Amino acid sequence: MSVSSAGITTGTHAGDRSALDRFRAYFWCDNVRRTQTALGLIWLLDGGLQFQGFMYSHGFPQLIAGMAAGQPGSR
Repeated sequence: MSVSSAGITTGTHAGDRSALDRFRAYFWCDNVRRTQTALGLIWLLDGGLQFQGFMYSHGFPQLIAGMAAGQPGSR
């Protein structure tokens, strides 16, 4: 058995599994883990799509202030 510089063991034994096999065994082992993994990936995608540059510029506070005029309790 040999060890690569990344720390992943590879070898010729029948019991050795590749990194992809270990990944699948952990993240796709049952329906609960599959659902958790899928929801986590959707959550990461949603967070990445919400991280947009215009929200951190001067225009975004003006946009929010413009919408506040019609809200209850605003004067």
